[in-house]
Amino acid sequence: MDNLRYADPVWQTSWHVPRPAELATVNQQSLNVALFVPLGVAIAQIRPRTRAVLTAVAAATLPFGIEAVQYAVPWLLRAADAQDIAGNLLGLALGMTALALPFPRTRTRTRSRRSGEPQRSYRERTAR
Repeated sequence: MDNLRYADPVWQTSWHVPRPAELATVNQQSLNVALFVPLGVAIAQIRPRTRAVLTAVAAATLPFGIEAVQYAVPWLLRAADAQDIAGNLLGLALGMTALALPFPRTRTRTRSRRSGEPQRSYRERTAR
């Protein structure tokens, strides 16, 4: 059996972020990007921000760890590829910035369906 870790010289030479045309079709690059988008969205929702930053740094090391395992363990029959790392990091960044897009804000207090008056919070309703 061939040792796959030496089969692809891309690991040592090539590193580029996938172009939009490459991401428009379903291929290895687009799937690598799509794999990390949900993780980026989840990290963007973490509060407080200091915890989110630490989690983002940890998540950014994840693609490197995955590729290192693929490189070190030949019986997985996976080849380590720098393009996978670039795609995973791009997906992570897209997921983290997806929530920063301008979405219409919802009102914190809504009107009651029956009376048209603002609804009171649970505290306001139960306060004596």
